[in-house]
Amino acid sequence: MKAQFVSTPTSVSTLALLARTRQWCACAIALLLTLGLASAASAQARTLSVLHTFTGGTDGALPIWGSLIKDSAGNLYGIAPGGGDPSCTSGCGAVFKVDPTGQQTTLYTFAGGADGSGPIGTLLRDAAGNLYGTTANGGTGNSGTVFRLSKTGKKTVLYSFQGGTDGAEPLGGLIRDAKGNLYGTTIYGGLDPLQICNSGSGCGIVYKIDTAGNETVLYRFRGEADGGEPIAELAQDAAGNLYGATQLGGDPNCGGGLGCGTVFKLDTNGNETVLYSFRGVADGLQPSSGVVRDGAGNIYGTTLQGGDPTCGSFGCGTVYKVSGNGKETILYSFKGGKDGSTPNSRLIRGSGGIIWGTTIGGGAFGNGTVYRVNPGGKDVILHNFTGGAEGGGPYSGVIRDAAGNFYGATNYGGDLSCNYNNGNGCGTVYKIAAVAP
Repeated sequence: MKAQFVSTPTSVSTLALLARTRQWCACAIALLLTLGLASAASAQARTLSVLHTFTGGTDGALPIWGSLIKDSAGNLYGIAPGGGDPSCTSGCGAVFKVDPTGQQTTLYTFAGGADGSGPIGTLLRDAAGNLYGTTANGGTGNSGTVFRLSKTGKKTVLYSFQGGTDGAEPLGGLIRDAKGNLYGTTIYGGLDPLQICNSGSGCGIVYKIDTAGNETVLYRFRGEADGGEPIAELAQDAAGNLYGATQLGGDPNCGGGLGCGTVFKLDTNGNETVLYSFRGVADGLQPSSGVVRDGAGNIYGTTLQGGDPTCGSFGCGTVYKVSGNGKETILYSFKGGKDGSTPNSRLIRGSGGIIWGTTIGGGAFGNGTVYRVNPGGKDVILHNFTGGAEGGGPYSGVIRDAAGNFYGATNYGGDLSCNYNNGNGCGTVYKIAAVAP
């Protein structure tokens, strides 16, 4: 089976960038165009409460990709790549906070110039309350930024990507080590002369930003067996090794020669080891989420496609585990119906091997789900999104508090009069009441 990939120039708007970097299969694109917003909302048990409905103004619009984070007081923090500063007519995005009562505060709006545009990925918060994140566009090189936002709302651009050997378009969130160094990936840039990605503009990098704002390129992907186009958060072990996934590269027999993605390890000397190369059929295709590790060194993630060969042209996605010695186990293959379709988010893990995540599509109303995969591979749907006032299309993952409540964001739905998204709503922040494991 050969997957179909799409390549377009990088000089596009942030929201167009979000659409094409996922390089969706036809079934996922159809899902986004056919929202099925209304009908059977009353048939669903209401365990979900909407904490905030985005208006598309200074509060932002279309929260996507990155999961929320939560502080000890119960405040939620996240990013929305649309809306924001009204002087940015195309919508340059915002950083927001939602308190436990549902009161929303806009912490920063991007102007679209040197300060960045299109915040994306999961935020990172340090002990002093500073927030760290990335923008897909903007900066002095118009190739994205790494930024810090203080508790008082002062924003500092720590690094502006120039789009060459230093990387371009950091779509994933950041991780931080004990010394305060930040680590992440860019989907493009690198400019190894052998690269085949994105018409020669580079297959992406793994980078480090030190506390003084200096960038070190730890690895440049070639788009071959080593992988290409990483788009999500990394994980790090106690020894400082980094782990991640690339959506392309790997097995040259998959994806029409582009490869179907890899799971990789990068040691502290910059040496890469491909732990697993996806073959694009039952084992998955296009690992698009960040990875998480357990205490035994196993890596968990999702693939956007692949899995059940009876679902669409390329499968409807998987939840996978890759052991430290490179053995892959499929924990669940989505069938594209009520069980969900197109998992996109970073997973969270609970005790006893339970895993939680979200799907963009599928479910009872076709607008996505929050799901749980139990040990043994049984999928349990915790919530089916209607696409109406509660939202739909949860690209971002969920987080879970000590009481077992879940929190997340949806990309559309909410206020359907929001003109920012062609009348489909600008998204929501939601809470799902505690569910027994």
